[in-house]
Amino acid sequence: NALFQAPDVANYSNPLTVTLLPALPKQWPSGSITGARLRGGLTFDLRWKNGKPVSASFKADANVVSRNVLVLCRGKTLASFETSSGLTISISSF
Repeated sequence: NALFQAPDVANYSNPLTVTLLPALPKQWPSGSITGARLRGGLTFDLRWKNGKPVSASFKADANVVSRNVLVLCRGKTLASFETSSGLTISISSF
């Protein structure tokens, strides 16, 4: 997937690792996605410009099972959080 990778893990005790823009095509230098669904009850929005992320947000469903999430981009950890019902996380520092 060019916009994000979030491979599911065997159980909820292992963190879900979300990698932003792992293989963005050069034909898409700027853009956005909204409402992408991740396993485990998360909705994800992402906006990028000149091939780099400028904002990302994650919103947990009301009945989400608690789990740790790591958000990465270009090998750097951008955020680490534990999901809870209705939690919203916004990232704007890249």
